[in-house]
Amino acid sequence: GFDSPEAGGDDCDDGDATVYAGAPEGWHDLGVDNDCDGRIDDPVEMSLADADIRFEAPPSGGYMGGAVGTLADIDGDDVREGWTVANGDSAGGPFSGAVYILASTAITTSTDSIDVGATGLRITGTQPDGYLGGGLSPARIAEFESIAVSAPGADGGSGTLYSVTLAGLPETGELPISDVGVPILNGDPDAFMGVFPVGDQDLDGDGVWDLAIDALGIGPVSVFSSPDESLHTLADADYVIQPNVTGHWLAPARVGDVDGDGADDLAIYDLSTVGPAIGTVVVPGRSELASVQFGTISLLRFTGGTALAAMADTGTGDRSLLAIQFQASIFVNPSIGATLDPLVDADYQLFRTTSEKGFVVSSNFGWLG
Repeated sequence: GFDSPEAGGDDCDDGDATVYAGAPEGWHDLGVDNDCDGRIDDPVEMSLADADIRFEAPPSGGYMGGAVGTLADIDGDDVREGWTVANGDSAGGPFSGAVYILASTAITTSTDSIDVGATGLRITGTQPDGYLGGGLSPARIAEFESIAVSAPGADGGSGTLYSVTLAGLPETGELPISDVGVPILNGDPDAFMGVFPVGDQDLDGDGVWDLAIDALGIGPVSVFSSPDESLHTLADADYVIQPNVTGHWLAPARVGDVDGDGADDLAIYDLSTVGPAIGTVVVPGRSELASVQFGTISLLRFTGGTALAAMADTGTGDRSLLAIQFQASIFVNPSIGATLDPLVDADYQLFRTTSEKGFVVSSNFGWLG
């Protein structure tokens, strides 16, 4: 519908109907000049007000939305369910926390505002200052599709990790964690364990999801191979990644199979604000997975105080890593062995505005098919 330059027009790619002067410019199409202005991938500015759906917290609120993601299909409609947390929720006592599971059938673009308290299942904490939902990850515990959900402040700051089996959960209502969750891991004193659990990665290549978990009060990341529903302590871990600087704190993040060897790898990042930010390393899975110090072995390194979200397919067959700092830096097919600066080397970046205090990113949303 637009004329080529040979016909006196300004269409810079007459063979692509999505490319023409004034076309919407997108960052996700890997180097296409959509609007024919001579620049590839112009900055695209969007506000939170432009969102298709807004999820509203109930009156007890409690920092809802501090983490978001999707779960396996529970209700049988072949669409994944969603979750979010409110670790400061007060339903079970001050800062006892809550987790919300949101059925896909309740989430449509025809509804621009959704009250999660009225449309989802609310799982509430039972300990004041327990902060249930301080960490949550899809998991497979004892071969059941589950969520691993933590209360980092439980037991005076030791922390407790629960397994919640998804089958049979109601779509709406309110239940205490003691009714639906099985405690599977207790932290050490002052460990404040479980702010960043990762339970949906096969790190040793045996076909079963493993569990990696932080203990921010004391520093290391502990990895449990093929976890079950018996109660463990951090001393039972199969692998431990220790900080290489005394007083620093480590956290794990999922990155999928970065090196393509059939086993998932694991990002470990240093959260300490004491001294210079050390950054993130991607620890290889399978046979290389071992009890080591931070940074001893790595597939990738990211400078600065960054966190990583999972490898995700961009829709073109390429895969990307999201490195979240004060912006989201997107790396397409990063080279094994590289050291990358999220502020300099990223292929694409998503920036927050000064009025948007911060954000979390999920790269696997499938609520709308």
